[in-house]
Amino acid sequence: MLVFSRLFAVGLLLAALAAPVYGQATTYDQEAIKRVTNRPQVPLDELPEVFYDYYVLADPSGNAVLARNAFYSQIGDDDPFVGRERALLVELLNRRLMSETTIGDTLVIPTKWDLDFRAYSPFPRHYAGATSYDKLFVLDKTIQAFAAYERGELVRWGAINTGSAESRTPTGRFSFNWRERERVSSLSPEGEEWLMTWVMNFHLARGIHFHQYAFPTGGPTSHGCVRSLDADAEWVYYWGDTWTTTGGSGFASIGTRILKPGTMVVVQGSDPTERPHPFVIRRRYPILVKIDLPADPFSIPAGQPQTAMFRSADAFKTSDGPWASQVYAYMAGDSTALDGAGQPVERSSRAETVTVPVPTPEATAPRAPRPIRAPRPAPVPAATPTRSTEATETPRKQTPIRTTAPTRPTTTPAAETAPRRRPGRTGNN
Repeated sequence: MLVFSRLFAVGLLLAALAAPVYGQATTYDQEAIKRVTNRPQVPLDELPEVFYDYYVLADPSGNAVLARNAFYSQIGDDDPFVGRERALLVELLNRRLMSETTIGDTLVIPTKWDLDFRAYSPFPRHYAGATSYDKLFVLDKTIQAFAAYERGELVRWGAINTGSAESRTPTGRFSFNWRERERVSSLSPEGEEWLMTWVMNFHLARGIHFHQYAFPTGGPTSHGCVRSLDADAEWVYYWGDTWTTTGGSGFASIGTRILKPGTMVVVQGSDPTERPHPFVIRRRYPILVKIDLPADPFSIPAGQPQTAMFRSADAFKTSDGPWASQVYAYMAGDSTALDGAGQPVERSSRAETVTVPVPTPEATAPRAPRPIRAPRPAPVPAATPTRSTEATETPRKQTPIRTTAPTRPTTTPAAETAPRRRPGRTGNN
């Protein structure tokens, strides 16, 4: 009977995971998810090994609400309030909201709870190929997840959404180019502004960024960009190094001389055709996937000219910070962890230089549905959102995400309701 139950559970789980990836309307509660992804970290070697099991939602009454309450009580050690908090991790690992589940659904659950989020990572905790790099950033399209490494040690990982079937996110070796706290999509319809936050560009010609936006549970859904959850996007924004140029690090730095490339970004894997998840489904229990990473990241072909211009891996290996520990401290409320108003530490110039070509409007926005005006030639003040080099997809209802650190620059309610400046439209998503 036990064997039959497990086989039945595995069959139900496979059916659920085979659901279509695209057109998912449900999105994560990004404020709540922060309580999972931003848990205090411990030394990697102190993280325990975590195993996984199946749980089938059931209740004699056939009521899905009662079945979920029973689930919360079980994973919360008879405390349903603890169970609801732990269910946030279940939602992330299964890429499915608890509100979507019903009687008979099968979930994958861990054997240990309330750990440093890296304990549940499908990426290796130690990456030998990255030990000579101060920082390395990996995006895996198959699992729909990212990983950040410092000298070969995993410092953060999280879920992502890459480009949909109509506009795939390209694979290859890239680097972070420019960053901006806020950008407004160039495909925003008249009367609407699709606001993206914590924007890190890594493909200049196509205007592809890593950024925060509404985050569907089902996987690939953008026009080429890589969406992430708010806590992850904010962390990467402060942690990742952008190019060092003669013209700053924001959008206005395009067309200036590059003194040093930004953090190397490796995009790998294939686009999933089913709901992404980091598990190998076996009859007795699920097994966490271990993602394979390239032995030499620099051997991956360059995916943009700005990356190919630097022909030596040494150009990508060094960083003056900030480091993961500083960023975590800053996000926890320590305003002294980073310099100035929470901005990354300035990096020193290097001897090797190249010049970034100014992309044409056609190159930066090949998918724009209407004529594109030239971008603003002058830097835009940080407090004023600007038009993006990226166009996002049709917006979904979303509660604005706000940072919690009192010293971190935020947008005031008055500024949110005031008319925004409308500079030139560029880019695609």
